[in-house]
Amino acid sequence: CDLKEKKSCDYAFQVYEHGLCECSFESTLEVVNEHFGKALASPSKAEMQCLKKAETGCRAITDRLNCLSSMDDSWQDSVKGLKVNGEPCVWCGGGQCHDGADTLC
Repeated sequence: CDLKEKKSCDYAFQVYEHGLCECSFESTLEVVNEHFGKALASPSKAEMQCLKKAETGCRAITDRLNCLSSMDDSWQDSVKGLKVNGEPCVWCGGGQCHDGADTLC
């Protein structure tokens, strides 16, 4: 969070102004993804040898079977702090994987 200047108890906050701190959503999401990615063990190379390489990335896959049998082989190393290149694809249950994109995988 970026701490703003201290306010007194009688200060009249503006709409969407927070009393404690204001956080940038993008930077917060990147930090959370970075910690999440470090907390999970990646599969070994042996466990991933049967996966197909998705050269256009997991984000281009639109069906469950192809998603779960593929690994990302795109040019993009990470998305919002979460490593994607070389990682197994993840199916998002048939819904959007994240806001701002129509990706299913």
